[in-house]
Amino acid sequence: MPRMKPALFTELSFADAAAAASREQRLLLVDFTAEWCAPCKNMDRTTWLDPAVVAWVAQHAIAIQVDVDADQA
Repeated sequence: MPRMKPALFTELSFADAAAAASREQRLLLVDFTAEWCAPCKNMDRTTWLDPAVVAWVAQHAIAIQVDVDADQA
Protein backbone atom coordinates (compact mmCIF):
# COMPACT_ATOMS: atom_id res chain seq x y z
CA MET A 1 0.00 0.00 0.00
CA PRO A 2 1.51 3.36 -1.01
CA ARG A 3 2.32 5.82 1.73
CA MET A 4 0.06 8.86 2.04
CA LYS A 5 1.91 12.14 1.75
CA PRO A 6 0.93 14.98 4.06
CA ALA A 7 -1.33 17.44 2.22
CA LEU A 8 1.23 20.26 2.11
CA PHE A 9 3.28 18.31 -0.47
CA THR A 10 2.36 18.67 -4.13
CA GLU A 11 2.46 15.79 -6.59
CA LEU A 12 4.75 17.69 -8.96
CA SER A 13 7.99 16.18 -10.22
CA PHE A 14 11.22 17.78 -9.01
CA ALA A 15 11.67 19.58 -12.34
CA ASP A 16 8.09 20.87 -12.40
CA ALA A 17 8.26 21.95 -8.75
CA ALA A 18 11.57 23.77 -9.33
CA ALA A 19 10.09 25.55 -12.35
CA ALA A 20 6.95 26.53 -10.39
CA ALA A 21 9.03 27.81 -7.48
CA SER A 22 11.17 29.89 -9.82
CA ARG A 23 8.18 31.22 -11.73
CA GLU A 24 6.31 32.12 -8.52
CA GLN A 25 9.46 33.40 -6.76
CA ARG A 26 8.97 30.95 -3.91
CA LEU A 27 11.31 28.56 -2.14
CA LEU A 28 11.52 24.91 -3.15
CA LEU A 29 11.15 22.63 -0.12
CA VAL A 30 12.24 19.05 -0.82
CA ASP A 31 11.69 16.46 1.90
CA PHE A 32 13.65 13.29 1.17
CA THR A 33 11.97 10.33 2.86
CA ALA A 34 11.82 6.53 2.90
CA GLU A 35 9.32 3.94 4.09
CA TRP A 36 11.86 2.51 6.56
CA CYS A 37 12.80 5.94 8.02
CA ALA A 38 11.31 6.33 11.52
CA PRO A 39 12.21 10.05 11.84
CA CYS A 40 10.57 10.66 8.43
CA LYS A 41 7.35 8.99 9.57
CA ASN A 42 7.44 11.03 12.77
CA MET A 43 7.74 14.26 10.76
CA ASP A 44 4.79 13.14 8.59
CA ARG A 45 2.71 12.79 11.79
CA THR A 46 3.92 15.97 13.49
CA THR A 47 5.91 18.65 11.65
CA TRP A 48 4.18 18.40 8.27
CA LEU A 49 0.73 18.57 9.94
CA ASP A 50 1.53 21.48 12.25
CA PRO A 51 -0.80 24.35 11.26
CA ALA A 52 1.98 26.95 11.57
CA VAL A 53 4.29 24.94 9.30
CA VAL A 54 1.51 24.28 6.78
CA ALA A 55 0.62 27.99 6.69
CA TRP A 56 4.26 29.06 6.27
CA VAL A 57 4.87 26.59 3.45
CA ALA A 58 1.64 27.62 1.69
CA GLN A 59 2.78 31.24 1.75
CA HIS A 60 6.49 30.84 0.97
CA ALA A 61 7.28 27.58 -0.79
CA ILE A 62 6.45 24.81 -3.19
CA ALA A 63 6.89 21.54 -1.27
CA ILE A 64 7.53 18.07 -2.63
CA GLN A 65 8.35 14.81 -0.94
CA VAL A 66 10.77 12.39 -2.61
CA ASP A 67 10.94 8.73 -1.60
CA VAL A 68 14.66 7.92 -1.90
CA ASP A 69 13.99 4.23 -2.51
CA ALA A 70 11.35 4.75 -5.20
CA ASP A 71 13.21 7.62 -6.91
CA GLN A 72 16.93 6.98 -6.53
CA ALA A 73 17.84 9.38 -9.34
